[in-house]
Amino acid sequence: MDKIREPVLVARGTVSEPQVVHLFDSHGSFKVWARSTRFAAQFEHITDIVTRTRMRRDVVLPEELSHRELDVLLGNAPIDRQWAAMGGSATSSESTASIYEERNFAGRSIETGPCAIDDLSDIEFTRSITSVRVKGVCLLTELKYFGGTRIYITGDPLVEIPDLGVWGFTRRAASMIIV
Repeated sequence: MDKIREPVLVARGTVSEPQVVHLFDSHGSFKVWARSTRFAAQFEHITDIVTRTRMRRDVVLPEELSHRELDVLLGNAPIDRQWAAMGGSATSSESTASIYEERNFAGRSIETGPCAIDDLSDIEFTRSITSVRVKGVCLLTELKYFGGTRIYITGDPLVEIPDLGVWGFTRRAASMIIV
């Protein structure tokens, strides 16, 4: 484990009792795996947004982006394509997310539909995000411009996570994408 430079943790199933946890040795391995899921289009759309954002002339990437990054995926339904082929959907209507600064959906909150916010301080929300409700696919990151630890959350139809700290996300969120 010490030789793994970019670990990626993926949990699926119910949040309180994940059925499977994956640990990848790089973000590249995660991307290859993500292409084989029923959320492949959403993951690819998120990757496109991140790439376009980081290529903008006005973006100055923080030095922290060069440090070790971690990917975590949390969800409440099977994520493999076979399940989708049997009638499951990969989000049937518009995606939404509600993020809260305290556990159990308390404290200051923001609710949004599909969006990409590369710096949450632009909307004066850079506090610790401790709980979330997601319908669709949401990416939270610890650094602006979608860097650092990345938490992918899939809700089909809706996932509620009362404490992200259980999954190791105890930092402030600096950017977010909802697709």
